[in-house]
Amino acid sequence: MIDIIKKDETLWDLFCRKEEYNSPYLDNRERFSFTHARYKNLQHPVVSEFLQKQNWVFPWPDDKTFTVCLSHDIDDIYSTEQYRYFTSLKLLCESNVQSAMKRIRKKEDPYWNFREIIRIEKEANAVSTFYIMADKSRYNPRDLTEELHYVIDNGGEIGLHGGYSSYKDAQKLHTEKRFLEEIVGTRIIGYRNHYLRFKIPETWMLLSQVGFQYDSTLGYTSHVGFRNGMCHPFVPFNLNENTLIDILEIPLVVIDNTLFRTKNVTEEECWGTCKNLIDTVERLNGIITFLWHNYSFDTAFYKLRRKLYIKILSYCRQKNAWITNGKEVCEWTKKNLR
Repeated sequence: MIDIIKKDETLWDLFCRKEEYNSPYLDNRERFSFTHARYKNLQHPVVSEFLQKQNWVFPWPDDKTFTVCLSHDIDDIYSTEQYRYFTSLKLLCESNVQSAMKRIRKKEDPYWNFREIIRIEKEANAVSTFYIMADKSRYNPRDLTEELHYVIDNGGEIGLHGGYSSYKDAQKLHTEKRFLEEIVGTRIIGYRNHYLRFKIPETWMLLSQVGFQYDSTLGYTSHVGFRNGMCHPFVPFNLNENTLIDILEIPLVVIDNTLFRTKNVTEEECWGTCKNLIDTVERLNGIITFLWHNYSFDTAFYKLRRKLYIKILSYCRQKNAWITNGKEVCEWTKKNLR
């Protein structure tokens, strides 16, 4: 695959994200800014398209034509008093008295919904990855011990959602990884950093050194699409050292918050965007990764997000996609990528 992409210098630079090396164009969270990106047609995965034209084909299991990778960043597990108050009022206005009273009495937290998410995904014969924070800045993951084991017992994966500055600190990465592994009793191989903070190629190098097998941070928070023109998992290349980095990248394509970033966006517009991306990935025999936060399944404020997620799963299942998690994608890709 690498040798094919190198045939086109422009695509090679895009694939490697050359313009991000030591770039001064960073946003307020020190992330490379899409505003200054040379390639802006993010819904067109030109590198993967070029590979297809060169007769490069990636095989998915059971003759699936494309893959859907599902994920959930767990930024918070306890909603605020204010949030519970306003959602309770909304539920009361909708005559949903029982749910409203559970929230008022703190017997139900809308963010504590792992089992509901798993139930939804099971109906589509799907599994997903839950990326859990382990730096204790937002919550203590030990509070989730029972839920995390439930995820694993039902075929899901637990990955690390790295702390705010972990992407550039090997010691923090190591500490968070070990802490989460102690809680779940299994090896953590997948990673995504909080706020998608990432530095190319340094973060890939650090993740490899610490022992992660894959990352799924490469995407923009401001736009959906294919940041480096790839709709396939790939092994990153370090231009500084002229060598491959021993880690797999599963590109992040669609984030719920990004789709619904404006108040006046319609359900039809969001679905149209997702459908076009899914159809593109299917045509190129690739992969599309979705990030749906746990709070986006709350029916009080986020009915459209929940409804759209279910619609996406239904559509992809009808198309006979492999709907799975990062771990399974990683394991399959490492055996079949060439």
